[in-house]
Amino acid sequence: MRQVTLASALLLVAAACSSSGDRDPVDPIQTKPDRSLSANIDGRAWKPLTVEGSVTKDKMVLSGTNAVGLTMFVVASFVDGPGTQVLGGTGLPLGIVRIGATDWTASSGSLTITTLTSTRAVGTFSFTAPANDGRVLPTLRQVTSGAFDVTIVP
Repeated sequence: MRQVTLASALLLVAAACSSSGDRDPVDPIQTKPDRSLSANIDGRAWKPLTVEGSVTKDKMVLSGTNAVGLTMFVVASFVDGPGTQVLGGTGLPLGIVRIGATDWTASSGSLTITTLTSTRAVGTFSFTAPANDGRVLPTLRQVTSGAFDVTIVP
């Protein structure tokens, strides 16, 4: 698995991309009813009001924000088919929980792509994420039962 240095702190949540080169540089993720992103955060169900994202030749980025402003990002890189990527460390893949200006970034976990076509990405994820600022409470977030099913607009 190849690692990529993060260019933006904004990147987080789940991802996949085709290495076939048949996509435009950036394909939007459909934000209509045929997409979903969900997870449990610290044992509580989380579902965003909207799901946003993009696909490039290097990665797929998914994000969503719920009604109280809790945002989650999931990113995977260099994916050309179903498979599992380990979250944690520096670079991609990664997972982030964000509330306001505070981020909790995955130190361990996984992202599994179960279906990947030129028009659809389906998978699951879970991770443990310590706060980037150790003075913030809670100091650790547990993300479990994460799932996504999105349409990629060609």
